Amino acid sequence: MSITYKIKGGKSLHGSVSVKGSPLAAVGSMAAGLLTTDKVTLTNVPHLFDLDVLIEELRQLGVMADWTHPHEMTLLASLVNPELKISESNLIGWSPVLLGALVIRSNRLEMEATEIDMLDDRLATTVSLLKQFGGTAEWYEGKLQLSLHHIHGAEIFLDRSSAEQTLLAVLFAATANGETIIEGAVIDPEIEDVFACLSSMGAVIDRQDDARLRIVGSTQLHGTTHNLIPDRYEAGLFAALAIISDGDILIKDIKPAIMMSFLSKVQQLGASYQVGSDGIRFWVDHVGAFRPIDLTVKPYPGIGKDWLALFLPILCQADGESVLETDSPEELSGALRLLQGLGGEVHLHYGLARVFGPSKLVASRIEADGFITAMTGLIAAIGSNGVTELSGVDGIDGRFETLPERLVKLGAKIERIEN
Repeated sequence: MSITYKIKGGKSLHGSVSVKGSPLAAVGSMAAGLLTTDKVTLTNVPHLFDLDVLIEELRQLGVMADWTHPHEMTLLASLVNPELKISESNLIGWSPVLLGALVIRSNRLEMEATEIDMLDDRLATTVSLLKQFGGTAEWYEGKLQLSLHHIHGAEIFLDRSSAEQTLLAVLFAATANGETIIEGAVIDPEIEDVFACLSSMGAVIDRQDDARLRIVGSTQLHGTTHNLIPDRYEAGLFAALAIISDGDILIKDIKPAIMMSFLSKVQQLGASYQVGSDGIRFWVDHVGAFRPIDLTVKPYPGIGKDWLALFLPILCQADGESVLETDSPEELSGALRLLQGLGGEVHLHYGLARVFGPSKLVASRIEADGFITAMTGLIAAIGSNGVTELSGVDGIDGRFETLPERLVKLGAKIERIEN
């Protein structure tokens, strides 16, 4: 099944919207919940199809996992088999941290893995970290056996560091015997939220500077109830929709501390925002085009590649040239081709994109080739005149809970079509 959004643009969006919990923090906290035999309850969890799939897979492995309320999930890993066998699984594709947590819980895990799978960077990183904490990994004739019977602390240097790699190392360290030092850590708000979950379970995590962590392991982590951080990417999406539609939207429950780089660029554009006790309000009160800005993709607290996509359609309406720099030009190229199809003047040369405005975006029938392109297409369609049929939106449709319904409540003319 594929999803298409049929959007009639040119409508200003007004009202208020509540941001759901972060799915990235949800998966990390689910992994944390596997480290104890006590019950772990997660609240403010977005009710997404992908999380339904992960719950079902965990059940098949002996984890008692279920939705106890529409946005509340419980996990109880006390009955996980000591030696797990995984055939076809989404665990490594969705998040290696779940795989790592299952190895910790079961001590020995066997999974199907082809030679191509073994070349995957995420699986290779999982295996490498496992070995550094005292585990073993053996692959033979399509079977990968991971063992971790005597996990010990270590000095870890993350040479190709990412938030996911950092969290995987912390999960191993939290249950290891002794102290672990992690250098080269990447710590964003979602990772910090998982740290908070682990700390409430009894883990000792000391952030010594921006990239250095000290963890004192414990084999006696206990249960907890943890409320997930709101999704800053969803907040950014609604903010961009308010700005491009000349609208006025209050985004509830989001904290400005995790969006400072985004808010700075909003201000440079000439759009407005106001922080209140109930959230952040975004609106446009200028006359004429937006101001052009320059953007460079950087790790948190900078502008990430997902946020970069939110600004692209808006910059097509800016008066002048905006320059965007990214280390992932292949992901940006699809979004730029989509904007060209809608009438935007954009160019990409290696990792440098140039956006010239103001351009009038014209509704069309377009197809996104990934999550970032789909977000760009949705914002562009809301900001253009006429009816746009945007296909290939499965990524954002599954990433943001009931997105079309919430947009309709804000005044958008959008129809979700299942093909």
